Amino acid sequence: MTFKGYKYTVTAIADGAFTGCTGLKSIKLPKTTDAIDGRAFAGCISLDTVTIQSAPPTNLKTVGADAFEDISTGATFKISAKKADHKDMISSS
Repeated sequence: MTFKGYKYTVTAIADGAFTGCTGLKSIKLPKTTDAIDGRAFAGCISLDTVTIQSAPPTNLKTVGADAFEDISTGATFKISAKKADHKDMISSS
């Protein structure tokens, strides 16, 4: 993520970080995110799309209690994964 010309690596979304952000409509979490803490997006009533980039290797290991409580009814969660090469799926004996 880049903010005011500085580049940052997102590794976690803190407890209550976006709680009550009613204008938040979508979020795209990079594969460097290893934790979404409790109530991180609670009360984001307009949040209707959550995209988690999980192409290997992904770091996401934990999602805290009520992290997405009271978001938009019918919200869509998308897991963005890298397609595997068919050669990787075949093992030779």
